[in-house]
Amino acid sequence: MNVVHLEKMRKIRIFFLPVDNNTIFAHNDFISFVSYSSFEQ
Repeated sequence: MNVVHLEKMRKIRIFFLPVDNNTIFAHNDFISFVSYSSFEQ
């Protein structure tokens, strides 16, 4: 749980850096996956 939370925070920090559209979509998918995993737990 804590590891997932830390990974999520790291990804969000990267998400706010200037990136291309493909990277933005990839991070949105990751955040959606983390949110879904949180509900599963």
